[in-house]
Amino acid sequence: LRFDFRLLTEQEITAELERICALEGMSVQKEALFEVARTAGGSLRDAATLLEQLRLLGKKHITYEDAKDVLGFVDFHVSVELSTRILEGKTADALAYFGKAYERGEDIEALLGLVTEWVRKLLLVRIDANLMELVARDLSPDHIELLKLHGEKISAPVLAKLQALFMEKALELKRTSFPRLTMELAIVEAGEMLKK
Repeated sequence: LRFDFRLLTEQEITAELERICALEGMSVQKEALFEVARTAGGSLRDAATLLEQLRLLGKKHITYEDAKDVLGFVDFHVSVELSTRILEGKTADALAYFGKAYERGEDIEALLGLVTEWVRKLLLVRIDANLMELVARDLSPDHIELLKLHGEKISAPVLAKLQALFMEKALELKRTSFPRLTMELAIVEAGEMLKK
């Protein structure tokens, strides 16, 4: 007897969370459930644990903002907006946008992780367009279009260098006393790479 275990997609986890909510008489904004699914990283058990934390709020309807306050996840839209500014070479704009996110209390490590993941998706699609199905499972149609747009503009070697840079900065973030500066340097260095 052989069991094949695999990580679930965000859509599969979101659908299961909706089913659980219906059974328990909970009302949770769909966008919040999607972020719970993303945060769980393919694990339904982790997603269910996060959902239980939301249930303990004791509210009739749980909004996206409620979920963000309780679970502390980084808004995916924020990471895409930041990635867009970086990849379009708008370094000053990216720094200003990051500064506002930082002042709002966004988690820098998680934010850089999502930016790195966006670049990974771009790199895979740039290497082979057939990989779009694999990388786009957790993206909205708008984000898929944006991914295609970015993928057309930046070469695979540059994307690979960007990914290496962001991964290096992610390691630095774990041991620095200046996380804001580390992220700002990542943005500036990425801007310089894109100019070459």
